[in-house]
Amino acid sequence: MATFTMEKGQLALRLYRRIMKLHIRDLYVKQEFRLHLDKATDDQMDKFLVGWNAYADQIKQVNRNKPQELKKQLHNQEFDEMFKDKFTEEQTSTLKEFKDLIYESEKKKKDRSSAAQV
Repeated sequence: MATFTMEKGQLALRLYRRIMKLHIRDLYVKQEFRLHLDKATDDQMDKFLVGWNAYADQIKQVNRNKPQELKKQLHNQEFDEMFKDKFTEEQTSTLKEFKDLIYESEKKKKDRSSAAQV
């Protein structure tokens, strides 16, 4: 059972909506939020909110028209270093897979868009 405050729960729900608006409609995101909203302690929720807010900010700044720039921004060394000791090995691996999927998805969208224009 979750032990974080109602205020943090509301922050988490707003963050969830924000990420979904960024078109990251992914099962992984939904699962992570459900897991933390159901079981997180107050301290865990703080870390969760910081991490996902940073990630949402990073995604928002991505220039979706340049796949190489997208990949560079998704694999931001500063972001990875900042959370290296806060994520488990499994979470780090899952985040990397998630970033790779976003990159590949955006690249395919751009390729389809370019092909449609020809």
